[in-house]
Amino acid sequence: MRQYLFLLFLIVTSTFKLSAQGKGSFKIFTNPTSANITLDGFPDIQKTSPAEYTLYRPLTYKIKISKFNYYDLDTVVTCTPDSITEYHFNLTPKMSTLNITTIPTARIYLDDEFIGVSPIKDYQVICGTYMVKIVYDNNVEFSTRHFVSEYGPCEIHHEYSSTISANKKETNHLPATEDSLYFEKAFVDQINPSAYKEETETVESSKSGFGHIGFFAMTGSNGTKGASWRYGLDILHYIRFIGETNTTLGISGIGVELIIPGDFNNFAAYWKLGFIDRNYHDININISNTFINMGGGLIYKPSPHFQIFSEFEFNLNNEKSSDEINEWTDQFPNYSSVAGWVGLRVAF
Repeated sequence: MRQYLFLLFLIVTSTFKLSAQGKGSFKIFTNPTSANITLDGFPDIQKTSPAEYTLYRPLTYKIKISKFNYYDLDTVVTCTPDSITEYHFNLTPKMSTLNITTIPTARIYLDDEFIGVSPIKDYQVICGTYMVKIVYDNNVEFSTRHFVSEYGPCEIHHEYSSTISANKKETNHLPATEDSLYFEKAFVDQINPSAYKEETETVESSKSGFGHIGFFAMTGSNGTKGASWRYGLDILHYIRFIGETNTTLGISGIGVELIIPGDFNNFAAYWKLGFIDRNYHDININISNTFINMGGGLIYKPSPHFQIFSEFEFNLNNEKSSDEINEWTDQFPNYSSVAGWVGLRVAF
């Protein structure tokens, strides 16, 4: 068993070296922060700035940066092998308008800056939050904070009467339409991006498109009578840890496989090499044989986090003693060295 533990150590070590070799990382910073970032061709990978992308192939990637009240930015970044590259982007804010009417007329200040006497019509401002101060001739003033969005104009109306304390009427949003509902959501998002929307994907997926940790289940034949089941987990889709059962004949097993994948967007192919230790128990007999298995498979992957696959393999009995091999073949005379499987995989 020591030789298999040593083999497992070598496989794990080489797997992580293989996954990181020649790949790089890059970080994206934006001003302002909390902008949404998407990679062209990878809709499942969405992050919020500042964002880090690790273990990516040394290529040039198209990215889109978007944020409410700012113009979208389409640009490219280059991933350099064996290094971390930082990119800084300044977003350009959108413009909107401000309309202010008062009864009677009054002096209007925007963030303590005088902009004119009411009525103010189509006053151009950068989208954002402003303190609006209204000062009447008797130096009575009213201050309120207003949010100016890209879905403006922002309408503010105020009435003042010296005979009563104040009759204030303000409007800071659109009428109750579909656009205004989106605006209200976006206003919350401006304050706290996670207040109304689901948390975006933050798992840093390897560029191979298979996720970091995968869980799988498959059914097929392990060369003996009846259906067999395999289940377990894999790391980066490079190394797979297997459990196996065949309830028809009472066979169980555990094993490890090294996977060498080739990614073609929605489809992938791979070769595999590993071993599995199978055990058979009944009242009178206990057989344990180790098999070297090699083969390959095809994957349909609508996303890096869900795949459907089928594979084949050849099982070679690795026992050095001919008696142990004969025990297995005597117990299972119809045993075949060729096996086939189909399964599902979910990755994170």
